Amino acid sequence: MNEVYLERPANPDTIDLRPLADDKALLKNPHKGWYIHYIDNGIVRPAYRDTIRDGDYLEDLPLINHLYLRVDWSDVEPEEGKFDWSYLDRIFDEWGSRGYKFSFRFCTYETPNPHATPEWVRLAGAKGTFVDPPETSPELRHWEPDYGDRIYLDKLENFIAACAEKYDGHPLVEFVDIGTFGTWGEGHTFAGTGKRYSADVLRLHADLHAKYFANTFLLVNDDFCHTAYLGGESSFGRDGAESALMLTDYLAARGMGARDDSICVAGYAKTYGYDTLRNGPFFDKFYKTAPVDIELEHFAAIADDVILDCFPFMEALKRSHATYAGFHGDPRVWYDRYRPFTEYMGNRLGYWYFLNRLDLPKCVSGLKTLAHLEVENRGLAPAYNPYTLKLRVRSDDCRREIFSADGLNLGWDGKKEELLRLDFADVAPGKYQLELGLFEGELPIKLALKQELYNDGWYRLCELDVE
Repeated sequence: MNEVYLERPANPDTIDLRPLADDKALLKNPHKGWYIHYIDNGIVRPAYRDTIRDGDYLEDLPLINHLYLRVDWSDVEPEEGKFDWSYLDRIFDEWGSRGYKFSFRFCTYETPNPHATPEWVRLAGAKGTFVDPPETSPELRHWEPDYGDRIYLDKLENFIAACAEKYDGHPLVEFVDIGTFGTWGEGHTFAGTGKRYSADVLRLHADLHAKYFANTFLLVNDDFCHTAYLGGESSFGRDGAESALMLTDYLAARGMGARDDSICVAGYAKTYGYDTLRNGPFFDKFYKTAPVDIELEHFAAIADDVILDCFPFMEALKRSHATYAGFHGDPRVWYDRYRPFTEYMGNRLGYWYFLNRLDLPKCVSGLKTLAHLEVENRGLAPAYNPYTLKLRVRSDDCRREIFSADGLNLGWDGKKEELLRLDFADVAPGKYQLELGLFEGELPIKLALKQELYNDGWYRLCELDVE
């Protein structure tokens, strides 16, 4: 039977690694992939966790990176200064122990919850408006805060500070998206008062998150900046268009990422391009330095001539350079309907690394050797977290690391060449296997290489003679 690894070529220094590639294996890697809405519209509404049976942790559904938790202010701080994290703690314990991570949105206005902003904030004197949703009785009026009111913002700052104290830099939290402004936290006032706000108010909410979440990626919704466009003149610019552009640049300069709720909304599908994105260039400002998250709308309600077997969704993910993608609905129903698409995009979301070529001169015991490794990223986006690239030689009686580089971001756009300074100082002459691994701490990062080459985080690349 032929070995899968390559033998060292007799003459040239170049080893072609492309025959080792595997673009079919599903690779579950950190900080990328699919997520499910586990808390939607606050804790008071059971969707969509009510579709998941007790004891079912969806472990047979591939490439689910995290659970998205959309939490209302009143869920966590029902009384001023008294925080109840118990429900969220149980979710972290239950699902985190099974390999899942989490993302958050903290909302202050929801349609399912009349008091997403706690009632005690209004009673403290914060300004706001009662809104009668269609077909809802007056006693269930929803209170929409004035998002620029000083009392509201002072109370909100205390809440965000408490959230950050608990979750900023938490190893299980992938990102927080800015949701304290607007209906459902989406950055607009539709299904609410319809009131317009200037970029100055929107900046207050963004700055509030950035002040406290200093060690966690923050994402901003495209509707957030569109609201600045509608809000007109601000300190950012003379009119709404200028304000929106300047606010977008301001947020991108803070190192924030971007998000869109939601793809394949019927009105957007009729008005905008095939990908249904209202503003594709918006994402170009963000994706090079921080993740993009794209969310499909409630898929059970999308007409067949809108969802089109998910091709518009795919185009939106590609155009926005998405790292994460999610959907509203029962995850098992989603996978039953769209499993091939979900698996196809799972590898492509975020980074997806191939090895193409290794330039390796003669290796001599006791000396250093300069090598070059060509890496290709066929994913949609960069890796935003630093990884460590390592090489080692292995024989029956020796395992010796010859290269390690911390903090590598191995390119994103096509191919990139890495210079490797291999150190054979402690390697005796002889025949070895050359192995490569990519790690986040102790966690291996999977590469698009044949699975039979893989063992405990390391991939066999070729045979190596050390002279």
